[in-house]
Amino acid sequence: MGQEEINAALRVLKSRSPFRYYGIDLQGEADAFESEFASFLGISVRSAVTSGTAALHIALAALGVGPGQEVIVPAYMWVSVVAAIVNLVRFQSWQTSMRPFV
Repeated sequence: MGQEEINAALRVLKSRSPFRYYGIDLQGEADAFESEFASFLGISVRSAVTSGTAALHIALAALGVGPGQEVIVPAYMWVSVVAAIVNLVRFQSWQTSMRPFV
């Protein structure tokens, strides 16, 4: 880690706004990081997330995984892998069942 990274971390900490959407003095660091990293990769769609579990949720939703589809997972894994699948499918099923009421 170099001085540039240390200064960036200190800037966020001193602003007392380490979160993307709320705080005393929003710095826009997450948005800036997303844009710079997307430019580096040559892509336009991007989303910084807070955990691997959140990344799994986004990836499964982006792939269009839904009720009735087969998702193959390794036998030895972290529980968040299966939880992401179950939560996404359950949420989609709930949305479908609630349509007549919305």
